[in-house]
Amino acid sequence: ISTFSQDFQTILERTVSIASLPAKQLEAYQQEILADKTALGAVSRSVSSLAGSLRSLASLKSGGALTVSSSSSKVTAAKTSGASPGVYVLSEITSLAQSSVYTAVHGMPDTAATPVDPDGEFALFINGAEHRLSLGEGENSLSGLRDAINAAALGLTAAIVDSGSGPNRFFLTLTANEPGARTFELRTEAADPGSNLLAVTRAGSDAQFKLNGISMASSDNRIRGAIQGVDFTLNATTSPSEIIELTVKSDRTPVISALSGFVTAYNDLASTLALHRGDAGGSLSGSSIVLDLARQMMALNGLSGDGPAANLAALGITLNREGVMSLDSSVLSGMNAAAFHQALDFLASPTSGFASMVNAFEQFSDPVSGAIQTEIGYLNEANQRYSSQMEAITGRVSLMQAALLAKLQAADSVLAALESKRNLLDAVVESLNTVTNGKRKA
Repeated sequence: ISTFSQDFQTILERTVSIASLPAKQLEAYQQEILADKTALGAVSRSVSSLAGSLRSLASLKSGGALTVSSSSSKVTAAKTSGASPGVYVLSEITSLAQSSVYTAVHGMPDTAATPVDPDGEFALFINGAEHRLSLGEGENSLSGLRDAINAAALGLTAAIVDSGSGPNRFFLTLTANEPGARTFELRTEAADPGSNLLAVTRAGSDAQFKLNGISMASSDNRIRGAIQGVDFTLNATTSPSEIIELTVKSDRTPVISALSGFVTAYNDLASTLALHRGDAGGSLSGSSIVLDLARQMMALNGLSGDGPAANLAALGITLNREGVMSLDSSVLSGMNAAAFHQALDFLASPTSGFASMVNAFEQFSDPVSGAIQTEIGYLNEANQRYSSQMEAITGRVSLMQAALLAKLQAADSVLAALESKRNLLDAVVESLNTVTNGKRKA
């Protein structure tokens, strides 16, 4: 090692540092991309929340601003889509839907050893429809018959009941998976009704009732479709003269709640966009997405339909000087019925109401084809390009570093050899001087 080794090391480090500058610049670009993606993600979440609130408001007209109640616990009701105000009368609930249960007439001494029938051939009749069952070798037993019935997936469940005593304590039972009138027979001879092994434990039945005086039957106690927009469940039968009323009426609470959610979502998006506007704007400052969203929010503020209740102010929504939106719920609560229905029409209007703005915001927040996701895709592509370029630069710098290191090490070796020879010559000259001139004085 020569006395110039440290200088050579400095040369190597400086050369590598200069050659790596393009990679460091690309790394800085990647940090900017990460900041942009993070900011776009926050904007996307805010836009999605606002679009969702608009969609909820637009759907209120189709039954969302209604509530349904029952005059008796014997019937419970729930609102679905498309309900209309009205009163519906239920009467003469004479039976509830219940599933059929059948049990074997005779028990078996065990579940696995004794054959149920010598040839292992059975015919299962469900409401008169025949289904053949064949038990192979090692399967002709009570448990084998149970398993064969369940494997056939015929809408019923076979099980074995242990009575706990007696020589024939094990009984096969069949239970329908769904309520309703259904009959079962399990014959050992298909053509012989007398070979039926089952007896009725509980006959299945349909629900029987009247709706507004019209007789109806259902295989399920939950009744769907009889009243548009309302499902109801029969929980108990009624006395002959008993009537139960289902009342569907207007309810402003869901509308106020949805408007409150809209105001919150609007302010959240406004605050998010404000971070990227002005001289001290964030990473999305000047972005077309931010500018376009700001224009859509201005359009949202200016919505106006037909009638005095068809604008934001009429709904109790106002903006202060800072652009912060607020809701006065007492405005909606104090509306008369006509104005309230007009407000619902405005919310659902596809041309001038809130419904008209849903797509305008979803075209930004759509997780597949939205403008924000598209922009994130472009950023991902740029990030990948930068990574590839950085990898190439790093590879070239590594090769250059290795080559330069080899050259500097060779130069250092040459200089070290020359320094060694110089030191040797200095020693020889010193020795000759001593011989010729005598020992130097100290």
